[in-house]
Amino acid sequence: GSLTRPQHSKTPYAIDNPRPDGAQALAQLLRQEGVSVDTVRSPQAAARAARQGATVALLNAGELTRTERDELASTGADIVVVGALYQDLSGLTRSSDLTTSGRSASPDTVLTAQCPEADATAAASVAGSRGSVQLGEGTDSTDGTDATGCFPLDQGEDRTGYAYATAPTGGGGALRVIADADVITNSRLAEAGHAALAIRALGHHEHVVWFD
Repeated sequence: GSLTRPQHSKTPYAIDNPRPDGAQALAQLLRQEGVSVDTVRSPQAAARAARQGATVALLNAGELTRTERDELASTGADIVVVGALYQDLSGLTRSSDLTTSGRSASPDTVLTAQCPEADATAAASVAGSRGSVQLGEGTDSTDGTDATGCFPLDQGEDRTGYAYATAPTGGGGALRVIADADVITNSRLAEAGHAALAIRALGHHEHVVWFD
């Protein structure tokens, strides 16, 4: 009986966690779209999967060494950082580094995409953001040629933080950053455009490896 009983975890953001802070619902939705989702436990396993064409969903990116982030980026795979609050993203981008910020917007604040990035445009809105991403100097948040910031916390012209951002990786893949990891949780996936943003950001290839 213990061998056939479904195994669930209580680990926050885990794809086998059905609790409010888990990501099981997102994994199930991706599988319904034909995307396989598996967990890996080491930087080496993540890099091997990346070289085989998998998208890497990366949580706690700052726990990796700079060398490990460089190696992951050099694979040319797409990398989706889930949760950027106080995380070091150096080494993941090819040109203009993205930096993280503690600036946040409350969940009852509707942030609109305000950028040309297709996945963000399809999602249309997110409900606040715990933490944000800042673009390096010399980048343009709207021209799409380098780093692109979407869902600005300041909805006017003075944009100093974004809930979502994209940039090229060192190996030519795409880096996508969802600043607030709670966006992908079971309890918040149905809010605003969270499900659309998460599924589209992670669903560009047929296989996703989940690396925390």
